[in-house]
Amino acid sequence: MNISPPLMELHDSLLGMVHPVIIYSGDELYPYYGVGTGFTVEWSKNVYLISAKHVWVNQGAKSENVKIFLRTGMEMRFDREAVMKDDYSPSGDLLVLRIYPDDINALSSNGLYWMDIGITIADENSEKECNYFICGYPDSERSYDYDERKFSGTMGFLYGKSTSPQVPGLESLKLIGTYAPELRGYSGSPVIRYANSQMEFSGMVVAGSGVSGIVNYIPAQAIAELLFDIEGMECRQDYLNSK
Repeated sequence: MNISPPLMELHDSLLGMVHPVIIYSGDELYPYYGVGTGFTVEWSKNVYLISAKHVWVNQGAKSENVKIFLRTGMEMRFDREAVMKDDYSPSGDLLVLRIYPDDINALSSNGLYWMDIGITIADENSEKECNYFICGYPDSERSYDYDERKFSGTMGFLYGKSTSPQVPGLESLKLIGTYAPELRGYSGSPVIRYANSQMEFSGMVVAGSGVSGIVNYIPAQAIAELLFDIEGMECRQDYLNSK
């Protein structure tokens, strides 16, 4: 696929920031499977992996079965998690895992990137001037070679324009350009808004249809509020551990 200039400039960092979700089964012959996407962000000096809860729930897994590998083969380790309750609403379809802080330097040396979710587009850019793109790992570009014990995934891109929200608590995009009728695998992908070479994090995909061309996503503000709450809980836990 041809990548637009803003994406071309970001391509290397996107490869280190957006990750295919892998599920570990524990089976000796077929240890890995699954579809879905996750991405890394920084919040209050910590780096987190964010994905959609239904990515692993719908695949019969638990959060501890979620595995993320960099392209060098290095695995992310997580020391804390925030998982929404089972009766979560679409806007609460989130899994947040904190990357083990002592691993950040080594992971960064192996190609890990993360986004600052506080970056925003200047106010003079109207909504009509803004475009959106989604980057994730569609099922059609994932493969598992159990004989060679290898798995692979190719990043895909979707482009869209803002449209009227289709689900309460979520924002929606109308896809433009060419895209597949099946969008399986894009859940958990970041949504990026851009205008005049400026970009901002806008949210995370939770549902979409290539037939209707509509993608629904959790807005960035809801994710930021959750990270703020997590930060408060972590501070309290650190205080209790120090006593």
